[in-house]
Amino acid sequence: HYNESYLICVGDGEEIQRLSNDPVIKNNKRIKFVGYQNIPQQFLNISDVAILPSIHKEALGMSLVEGLFHNLPLIATDRGGMPEVILNKKGNCGVLVEYKNDQLDMKSLICAFEDVIENYEKYKTNTIYNQTKFSNANFAINYYNLFKGKLVHESQ
Repeated sequence: HYNESYLICVGDGEEIQRLSNDPVIKNNKRIKFVGYQNIPQQFLNISDVAILPSIHKEALGMSLVEGLFHNLPLIATDRGGMPEVILNKKGNCGVLVEYKNDQLDMKSLICAFEDVIENYEKYKTNTIYNQTKFSNANFAINYYNLFKGKLVHESQ
């Protein structure tokens, strides 16, 4: 259904500004820029794929985790904590795009999108494995263990 798809870009920043001013992208009727949104979940609810082409080495892309919990196959750059959200020994839930020379290669992003279309059901099914890793219960347990370890370390 690639021919029926369109891209909604939610957010703001330098890269969004650059992309929205690109003449090829600007004239493409299947790409919409909606800017910053207070309630981005409304877009996740109507999406088939979540894409986070971050140019920064974020510790964890919470937008990507939100996509994960909406059971969406994911596409992200291989920066910071993004691989941890997508990769899993039981099965990846999306595709990582290499970010090189301080640029996002649009051809690589399109190839990743085509890969997700081809393997859509597999990636969607695999989201369940990574959801466990990022559940509230696991966050709480990991935080507790980290805090407990720090207390033990400081008392020695």
